[in-house]
Amino acid sequence: MYVQAYFAKLQNGMIRCGIEEDPEDKVCRFYGGLRREIQDIVNYKDFNTTNQLFQLAMIAEKELQGCQQKNQTNIGDNLNQVLARVEQALAKIETVISRRVAASAAAAASSPPPPTSNLEHGKNLNPAEIVQPDRESVASENT
Repeated sequence: MYVQAYFAKLQNGMIRCGIEEDPEDKVCRFYGGLRREIQDIVNYKDFNTTNQLFQLAMIAEKELQGCQQKNQTNIGDNLNQVLARVEQALAKIETVISRRVAASAAAAASSPPPPTSNLEHGKNLNPAEIVQPDRESVASENT
């Protein structure tokens, strides 16, 4: 337990060093050494002595430990649910991909080969027969 160990070390250190403080200063010193999360919780409570603050800090530490354990359990459960959903989605994707691959393979096997560049609607073209417009007629049409 963090709070209990901290409180004991603080008291032992003050005794060894011979430090004697006002009760209000002791409270401030103890409060300042607490973890921020514990400070945030006890800040809303009423305390006048170091012992009262110590008791409140112990309660706050237990609350934080309970919340952390609960959050870790919830995170683990949520992670398992997310992983299961991802696995289901991947299985669906694999199924769709395999169906599309099979369909495209079947379509490729049943379709006729595409025409070659020398064929136009089943007719062989001779490159000499291709009529190309002369440049002068094209220029006069554009003006």
